[in-house]
Amino acid sequence: MSENRRFIPYDWFKLLIAIILLLIIIGLWITSPKGRSEAVAMTETENVEEVVAEPEAVEESQPTPESEESEAVEAEMELPPLPEAGEGLSYDAESGFLLDSKGNAIYELNEDGTGWLPVIPDDMAGMQLSSGDDGKWYLDGDKGEKYVWDAASNSWVAIPAEETEAEIEIPSLPEPSEGLSYDAESGFVLDAEGNALYELNEDGTGWVPVIPDEMASMQLVSEEDGSFYLSDGENAQYNWDAATHTWVKSADEEVATEEETTIKGDCDGVSPARLKAGEEAEIIRNLNFRSSPGIGNNWLATFRTGSRVKVLGEARCLPYADGAYRWWKIERADGTIGWSAEAPISETTYFIQPAE
Repeated sequence: MSENRRFIPYDWFKLLIAIILLLIIIGLWITSPKGRSEAVAMTETENVEEVVAEPEAVEESQPTPESEESEAVEAEMELPPLPEAGEGLSYDAESGFLLDSKGNAIYELNEDGTGWLPVIPDDMAGMQLSSGDDGKWYLDGDKGEKYVWDAASNSWVAIPAEETEAEIEIPSLPEPSEGLSYDAESGFVLDAEGNALYELNEDGTGWVPVIPDEMASMQLVSEEDGSFYLSDGENAQYNWDAATHTWVKSADEEVATEEETTIKGDCDGVSPARLKAGEEAEIIRNLNFRSSPGIGNNWLATFRTGSRVKVLGEARCLPYADGAYRWWKIERADGTIGWSAEAPISETTYFIQPAE
């Protein structure tokens, strides 16, 4: 008996350890995913009769706070009337667009939510949206392209270039205008072969001849009578022939590279005088106008054919090369006083003649 009693505490100890291990195993099994799923399955099995008995309670859905808030927002939003010809359009609250029957975004709300704006396609995103006086919407591109919103078809329609040009007020084409046309893209007046002849002046009120690349270093000068010439700084080198719309080399009646000649009284070889002091004269060939008699660094301007001047004094003869020039002191229409030669050396043609 005494021998058995010694082992009793030891047996209780083993039993206690076994119970603790069993509880640990049960706890681990319950907390594992498999254990939880089986527990849920058991719970559902136990409640099957209750669910079947009350099917209506299961099918009824209770409104969530999120759905209630969404319905309240939609109820508070007052949309403006749909655009005219808005048949087939519907408002998509999630995107904020008016969609067509195919789901394409057609309109969107303006900033203050009081009206609709046409949606700009991605390929036109860089264009400027504007509203015209006619109530239509327009898109303007950097290269002059223009589109108008067609409310009937809910689409952007390109405006033909001819209509765009009609909106630009340009001056009348230079005469003779036959065969000339204005190219809005380049801003030039072109001939029938596409050559650029004229461009607008700075204020857009008139036309000036285009200077060819080989003459780009020359200075364009305009006269009061509307004529043009290209100057190298001293003399007119080319004159603009408005009749043919071309640059024509100036008549070389004087060479400006010579030093100014000394005034002498010897007039051997000079053409006979036809002008008289105090009378008016008419330029009949392009003629240089100088600040003093003689050829030198004294150029003021170039008279165009048809210009009128007033002869102020007696002529002065200055020998030049194998002959001489007869210089007359004259006054331009603007009051500028200077000198011009009457005729070439030893020729019967003249630069200037008495006005008729």
